[in-house]
Amino acid sequence: MAMKFKILIGGKRKEIAARRFSHYVDNVRFWFAVHPSTQFVSQLTVSHWESGKAVCHIDNMTRIAGVGMSDADLGRAQINKLVGRVGAIKVSTTLREAEKEAK
Repeated sequence: MAMKFKILIGGKRKEIAARRFSHYVDNVRFWFAVHPSTQFVSQLTVSHWESGKAVCHIDNMTRIAGVGMSDADLGRAQINKLVGRVGAIKVSTTLREAEKEAK
């Protein structure tokens, strides 16, 4: 079910429809949203639910390769790729800092 979600665009919040899902990074549960990209046509963006900041993108080729997978599952896979590149501690620390900034 789509929910209302506020993303950050140029420091301003904009409300859009998104799908919410949770994922564990460094043994900490974080909430994310998958929504249409505001920058690229036919891409999806995975954003941190609390702060509205974009975390990663799901390009069209990934969506085609993952046919039959839900948007949330594709989002989890992209987050796992990010964690593989920069490390779980870096990602979880950045997300925690974003939560503090958003409050």
